[in-house]
Amino acid sequence: SLVIQVEYAFKAITAANIMSIGVRGKDCAVVLSQKKVPDKLIDPASVSHLFQLSPSVGCVITGSIADARAFSQRAQGEAAEFRYKYGYELPADALAKRLANISQVYT
Repeated sequence: SLVIQVEYAFKAITAANIMSIGVRGKDCAVVLSQKKVPDKLIDPASVSHLFQLSPSVGCVITGSIADARAFSQRAQGEAAEFRYKYGYELPADALAKRLANISQVYT
């Protein structure tokens, strides 16, 4: 059921217990995210919820790190494909809308 999938997604976000916040200025943006290493055997440098999607667009994703990496790779692919086809960077708002539409298909 779609409702169960959405509930599962919200549980995954809250279970990670990671706080992220972003603030936008006139010509800049600042994003902060907690870094919690789930196990002593994991290299802290390999745990990040911040991803660069294109030279001018980045994002922070909370929840499962595996899901975050998969989603960011999809976003990077969308941005790269647009840049290849049209010769300029996909604006952040257009990329966000494209990713929202893609994600909506699965819920």
